[in-house]
Amino acid sequence: MKTVPGYLLILLIIAVLTGCSQASEMLLPDPDKPPATLAGWGQLVQNRGQLTPANRVQVYDLNTPLFTDYAHKFRTLWLPDGQQMNYRDDDSFDFPVGAVITKTFFYPQRDGQLLKTADISRDYGADGLALNAVRLIETRVLFHTPAGWRAFPYIWNEDQTEARLETLGDIKALTLMDG
Repeated sequence: MKTVPGYLLILLIIAVLTGCSQASEMLLPDPDKPPATLAGWGQLVQNRGQLTPANRVQVYDLNTPLFTDYAHKFRTLWLPDGQQMNYRDDDSFDFPVGAVITKTFFYPQRDGQLLKTADISRDYGADGLALNAVRLIETRVLFHTPAGWRAFPYIWNEDQTEARLETLGDIKALTLMDG
């Protein structure tokens, strides 16, 4: 029985591990040809009844969110590998080119009824959204290009399985119950 020399075994292990690893850099779409569906951005993942951020996508919230007809918001941020955002005390944050921000508008729901709640302390989106507890409306994608920010609105279907690009947005009649 022959033994494999140690260095060949190490090379084999490295080759296997390298071949199985995922790319750390997300492939970003051409801003002039945005994906037809939200999934094409690779920012949010549906898994086991949850809408959650993808790998390296961070959830964030605002100190003073704007009121938007009782809609709640699930916000995420992704920065290109090795990049960071900078704070400027006299202006807005300075984001690197390639940064992606998403904001998903949703309403809490109970027994099929959309709830009108302004209490963000019980928000449903700390780490992800339980799809049986919310009604997804729209996800807005902001993409920082060399020419500036580009915005893309994606409207969720009734089954909450897919959001499609709708450059003109959408109008939905909703009835909210006190919650």
